[in-house]
Amino acid sequence: MLIDDRRIKSAVNPRLVEAGGGGILNNAEWLDTLVAYRLRKDSPMRDAGLDFNVTWDPYHYANDAVMQAHFNSAPTDFYGDALPKAGSGKLSIGADEGTEDLWWL
Repeated sequence: MLIDDRRIKSAVNPRLVEAGGGGILNNAEWLDTLVAYRLRKDSPMRDAGLDFNVTWDPYHYANDAVMQAHFNSAPTDFYGDALPKAGSGKLSIGADEGTEDLWWL
C-alpha cells in the first residue's frame, strides 16, 4: 500500500545497531545511552516516516507560565536529536530519528 508515494505496512529488518544488546541500566537518566537501539546508516526506517503535520505542543505547554520552565518546544527524538522540519519528507520511523552518524558502523 502507498500513501504519498511511500510504501506503508512493510515487514522489514529495521537494521538497529544491536537489538537486544542494550544491557541493564540502573539509572533512568542513562536511557539515551542505549545506542544498541539506534538506526544504522542503512536502515530502511530512516526517512521512511509519514509527515501528518502534527503539532508538537498539542497541550500548549510552551504558553503556560508554570510549564515553560520544564518544556522544550523544539521537537526531538528519544535520543535528543532534533526532528526535521515538517514537510521535509525526512522523518524516520521509531524512537530514533537517525540523524546522528555512528562512525563505527
